Amino acid sequence: MKRSVTRRITALLITLLLLLSAAPASHAADDGDVAALMNYFENGIRRPNAKDMLEEPVHMTVRSRNGNYIYVLSAPNGYAVSSAAEGASVVVYAKQNGFVLGLVENSLVGGWMSENRLVENETPVPDSYQIQVSPVSGPETVPPLSSDELTALAGRTVRIPQGTEILEKAEIRYVESTYGNCIFALTAPNGALISTVKEGVKVTVYARLKGYSLAQTEDGGIFGWMSDQFLEPFSREGIPNPADTAGLLEGIYRPVKGEYLNAYRTMYVKSTYGYRIYIIADPTKAPEERVVIGYANEQEACTPVARRNGFLFVITESGQRGWVAAEYMVYEY
Repeated sequence: MKRSVTRRITALLITLLLLLSAAPASHAADDGDVAALMNYFENGIRRPNAKDMLEEPVHMTVRSRNGNYIYVLSAPNGYAVSSAAEGASVVVYAKQNGFVLGLVENSLVGGWMSENRLVENETPVPDSYQIQVSPVSGPETVPPLSSDELTALAGRTVRIPQGTEILEKAEIRYVESTYGNCIFALTAPNGALISTVKEGVKVTVYARLKGYSLAQTEDGGIFGWMSDQFLEPFSREGIPNPADTAGLLEGIYRPVKGEYLNAYRTMYVKSTYGYRIYIIADPTKAPEERVVIGYANEQEACTPVARRNGFLFVITESGQRGWVAAEYMVYEY
């Protein structure tokens, strides 16, 4: 009897081991996954660390404190870039320090939201919200510099502290700041300011220490320590068509590099009161200074071309061009 029970247990264990060995290994997120994900978000939204990415996106529902809306933030504990209405479905891709990074379904609103204001639901995540990662071999690399070469380049301005890790292969990175403007180049990690480096600039990283990279701009004009969190391994440039913004009226803000969308896809106006929404000239101005230049009617088809500060630069069905609030645009009406 004991031998029979032992045989059964052994057989079950062997079966379990075979099943486990046959199961596909889960994919650990890497820089390629993070870069692909961030194509879906406006510049200025803080990128998650690869370790914060979920194995699979999940559906959550907004449950606000006041039954009205929650804020969508630029980063965990960051500034508000938009809002998500009570009951809205959110597709969540990453979690960090009590916040989640997600896209409000059927809209271009996305960013960090408080996890305790969202509840999971069992609705499957649509295929259109599964992030498509192009095959990549990792960040672009270039020949490194030796310790002596780095010391010579640093001169008397830049310090190379003890413990600095000099890379065996220098890496290409792209500046992506919190506010879509610039980042600092410093004399040392947490050191004095040397200069600022503009959004989207290509830099070569030669060494690292304590969350900072020792890097040089592509034109060779700036060399210093830059915060790792603002250096992306893959460029996030869109596909601007000069015709989209040619001949704009004076005062209309023209999208710049880094603000164009990576793909154009028709969206529809869905206003709060089912009537129409404002088209404004410049989303960079304070709310009280924004000039209304037209209207987009309820359900009107629009082609978003670029986005900034929670607004979309659109070409409407009637041919108007200007900026509208992203929260009032949906893919399906």
